[in-house]
Amino acid sequence: MATTEIVIRNDTKFKSEDLNNAVKSFDKFFSGINKNWRDACILMHRLADGKKYEADGFKSIAEFAETIGIEKSTAHKMADAGMVYDSKVPAIAQFADKAGYTKASKVASIVKDGKSEELSKAIEAGEISADDSVSEISSWKATKAAQAKGDKILSKFEVDVKKANGDNIHYDAIELENVTEIDGLQKVGMVKRGDNASPCAVYIDSVTLETVVVQYSKVKAPKAKAPKAKAAKDLTKEDLIALAESMGMKISF
Repeated sequence: MATTEIVIRNDTKFKSEDLNNAVKSFDKFFSGINKNWRDACILMHRLADGKKYEADGFKSIAEFAETIGIEKSTAHKMADAGMVYDSKVPAIAQFADKAGYTKASKVASIVKDGKSEELSKAIEAGEISADDSVSEISSWKATKAAQAKGDKILSKFEVDVKKANGDNIHYDAIELENVTEIDGLQKVGMVKRGDNASPCAVYIDSVTLETVVVQYSKVKAPKAKAPKAKAAKDLTKEDLIALAESMGMKISF
């Protein structure tokens, strides 16, 4: 369930009647106790998809949204979720209706990439569910991305990551044989899950700026190097005597 509090500002007159009408609709969707996130997200998606914001000189749907009281990150998330809500594939639209806009936004990149059929099959097969947490959905996406790039999933586990403000956030994580970059995610740091654990790459969604997955990389211990043999010119008198004795010889200086 969405908890973001939105108060629409309707004191700006836009050149585009589409935007003026959208402001009225958003105001209606977010007024009262029961917020209509579904229709608000679909409207945001359609405005973004049709580039209705350009008539008023905005560079993105998020710039327009910010002028009416919706944060940029929320606007991006809403537009992504709206694409999923608006899907013509029944399984995907039903998933969004049950999951809510935050979870729906997490699978938008799959729909954008033209892989709606794959997503639909995953939903129908129970690989991903509206009952899953945001973290579980993110972990599932990371797993799929890694497998698509030929990376091997070594294990799946749970982990807590401490934020800068001291809060701990719980994530479902995966351990990969190799570090695999995931489309749409940006690596922001490294943590460990224990004294003897391998380093962990923490990623954030580059649009919403939310931490969405924790991805571990198995680190191979460096091979022990054989001691470097001394050059003949570096051998001491003692080295030469020892070498001669090992060969059954005797030398004197």
